Amino acid sequence: MTLTRELSEFGINTTLAHISDAAWESARILLLDALGCALAGWQADGCKDVIEQMQYWGGRAESSLFVLGDKLPMPNAAFANSVLVHAQDLDDVHIPGILHISSIVVPSMLAAAESGNVSGREALLGLILGVEIAARIEIPGRSFRRGEGFLPTSLAGSFGGVMTAARMLGLTAEQCSEAMGINYAQLSGNRQALYDSTLSKRMQPAFAARSAIWSTVLAQRSLTGARYALEGNAGYYKLYLDMPEPPSAQELTKPNDQWEIQRVSYKHFASCGAIHHCQDAAEQLYREEKIDPTQIQNIAVFGMPAGGIVSRPFEIGKNPQVDAQFSVAWAVAHTLLRGPATMSDYRSENVVADKQVIALAKQVTYIDRPENLPAQVELPRDYMPSMINWHGIVVTMKDGRKHTRCCAPAVTFAPGNLTWDQAVTKFKQNAEYSQICNPSEAQQIINHVQSLDQADDVSSLMSSLCLQPSLV
Repeated sequence: MTLTRELSEFGINTTLAHISDAAWESARILLLDALGCALAGWQADGCKDVIEQMQYWGGRAESSLFVLGDKLPMPNAAFANSVLVHAQDLDDVHIPGILHISSIVVPSMLAAAESGNVSGREALLGLILGVEIAARIEIPGRSFRRGEGFLPTSLAGSFGGVMTAARMLGLTAEQCSEAMGINYAQLSGNRQALYDSTLSKRMQPAFAARSAIWSTVLAQRSLTGARYALEGNAGYYKLYLDMPEPPSAQELTKPNDQWEIQRVSYKHFASCGAIHHCQDAAEQLYREEKIDPTQIQNIAVFGMPAGGIVSRPFEIGKNPQVDAQFSVAWAVAHTLLRGPATMSDYRSENVVADKQVIALAKQVTYIDRPENLPAQVELPRDYMPSMINWHGIVVTMKDGRKHTRCCAPAVTFAPGNLTWDQAVTKFKQNAEYSQICNPSEAQQIINHVQSLDQADDVSSLMSSLCLQPSLV
């Protein structure tokens, strides 16, 4: 059998009984976190424009838009909802695969589950399997990426979206395999939008979610796709990656001690994950030393070279929010001056208005790692070796004193770093920030997610997400 067929057999034949209690809990956390990020996304640039366009196109009433409750064709609802999830850059990351996976599988699942009329437990299983397939495809090939240009989230993540939708719509393993082949014909995703600080960066997972729905429905109608989509001469592992030999079916479907959804990590800042470690280090210093910003002589960042995606000189462009979200200099400067950055701090108008932070960010320099840092932490399974290297800051004061703080990526993004209670706290913060979800409504959504495994379908959850009747 082909690799997509092997993965399809694996996913379609997995039953509820195969799933551990820990994986069910992780699925609820993933879902709640994504929905909270979507509520926060209501305030992000570009999101309402996307929703307005989907409403303008209209179409068959199949799946609900978050917040408004309008029903649109499945692919369009999945697209708009995905943009909301990813817009604030506060969504999850699966570190072994470097995947923002919830922004694909959650919108795909909810859009398809409404049409497929599946139980809440089956819906959660769709999330578990979507994450699983995306991770299993990407982990073996991550060392063979052709530079940093391609975006793994949109590439491998889209196959996960296919699996999620296929489970919701009742596809056979053969149909699911065809859907993966059709999906491969639409595969896309690159980092240029990120390099250029544009709003299309937050749409890329949405294109993958939309393609996953398209592919699944077309396969259900007996259309066929590339059978060797992964291992063929023009398949994923040779075209988008540069693997001498593709992984074997045994490697892709072997049993693991955990489901991949249990290893998803979650963000606590609305910024690029590559910045979080230095933000954590700056927060340590801010809380421990109460530094007088006027007495700072120099701020040096270590753990990343100058000129990278997040370590370019800080400049305000057309999208100030995105400029700040992808600038370690801005993040460190803001933390030392104001404390940890909130979503409100990342709003474009607030980024532009804070001239002190901008001025301090422009003074940040980059150095090699200093000596005498703590011993390296333990490397979690499948994490890249670089994840245990220390990232941090050295702040030199005008009186000559130096303050060094550091944090390792493997600590910041430890596998499964969010408990249910922490997820609830983060969700409530996002709901409050959205300005469209009061505490009572937020609690109702939390309750529906927590009890989704006992629900007959996802209709009550989707109804609880209908918070206002119009964009105004």
